[in-house]
Amino acid sequence: YLLILKGNQGRIAISSYLEESLPKIQDNIIQWFKDLDLGEEPEKRVSKGRKELLRSLIKWLKVSDDEKIPSRLSLELFLSVIRGSPLPRSILVMALERIIQEKEHIYSIHIRRLALLKAYLLKKDRTFYSQVLEGKQMNLTTAQSTEQEQAHLAFQLGRLFKLLTDVQFHATSNDGAVSKFYGMACSQTKKTFGFLLEKHQKVYLKKLKRDKTGLAINRDKRICELLNGFLQNENYQLEKTIPNSLSSEEKALFALGFYREQKEIQDAAEAVRQKKNNDTDNQQKGN
Repeated sequence: YLLILKGNQGRIAISSYLEESLPKIQDNIIQWFKDLDLGEEPEKRVSKGRKELLRSLIKWLKVSDDEKIPSRLSLELFLSVIRGSPLPRSILVMALERIIQEKEHIYSIHIRRLALLKAYLLKKDRTFYSQVLEGKQMNLTTAQSTEQEQAHLAFQLGRLFKLLTDVQFHATSNDGAVSKFYGMACSQTKKTFGFLLEKHQKVYLKKLKRDKTGLAINRDKRICELLNGFLQNENYQLEKTIPNSLSSEEKALFALGFYREQKEIQDAAEAVRQKKNNDTDNQQKGN
């Protein structure tokens, strides 16, 4: 039994009440931390406690300013975890706002917000969104199939956006494209991607091929794979496939796709660096 009380003009009022078995609550808490998991390496994991997660949603909040976290939001998150129920929609909205407002779009900065977005989607519809995030298809009705296609597209658009801006960065040494276009890619999706794809083909890819041929081929191959995935039906046209804008849930999938692609690029670069270091060490030992 759990009884939560609150003060109300000098009186005590009942805020919430829960009656549940202890094993069920334990299972819900375990599932919560599984939902937050983004597959980080053990040595790179960050704390995802309730206060750390909520603090990541509020701008300019210092560690000592925990009292500024809305008590109602903190309670709703706590109850959602122990009940195994959906998260309040305000968490989705706040996480998306903080990601869009942040000038630096770096995985490590947003990891707690991304974890909340993932958990929000899974707790809203675990079967549906787990399949979308894993890139799998389900046996669905026509309406459900259309919804899943749109959700899958939003996730893949996030990955595509990362690749297009990455090519632009390596071609120009200017990393401002993400900050400039991220919000527009969510609110004016078709228009923004039309512009980015045109610039990619006419300007940035050509320049990158001249300067860094191997990197250009690698990125272009990955971009073509994503675009081919959008257009599995040869009768589709790209401008008709990409939506005019994204819903809040689709923005969450876009963010998860963007940062997953970013992390995979970083991991691949780190693996190359590690291999070079190992090769150098082996050569020195051989000499």
